Amino acid sequence: MVGKTMVACGALFLVLTACNAGKKAAGKKTSDAAGSKSEERLTFGRGGGITGAVEEKIFFSDGKYVSIRRFGTAKADTLAQRTLDLKLVAPIFDEYKQKVASLDHDQTGNAYKYIRYEKSGKSKQITWTDPGPEAAKALFEKAQKLVK
Repeated sequence: MVGKTMVACGALFLVLTACNAGKKAAGKKTSDAAGSKSEERLTFGRGGGITGAVEEKIFFSDGKYVSIRRFGTAKADTLAQRTLDLKLVAPIFDEYKQKVASLDHDQTGNAYKYIRYEKSGKSKQITWTDPGPEAAKALFEKAQKLVK
């Protein structure tokens, strides 16, 4: 009985530690892996769960795009990088500014999503678990479809 309790406590500790590590990593400034000179970027991320992994899709206002994944505080792995047509990227930035920028939402949970806007060294992030703000969820899905 004692052995089973210790195993269960150990498993719970690992799950909670992994989830926390992912949340801490999500807030870190990402490197400019795309080679963009742009000072304006939008990051669409998701993380948590049992692994604590964080995946980010980063769009730069000059059309550069990079997708990364990291586990806890480990160095991020670049999954994809390319340049997108500005006609596709500009509406994502416009919709953020018109519908999402004014939101003030910080709800984290086991599995969470976030949108972070960065410009000139300043950043704003909204974080949610489902259900979240409709405008943020809609923009998140548009960004995901843009790079599938």
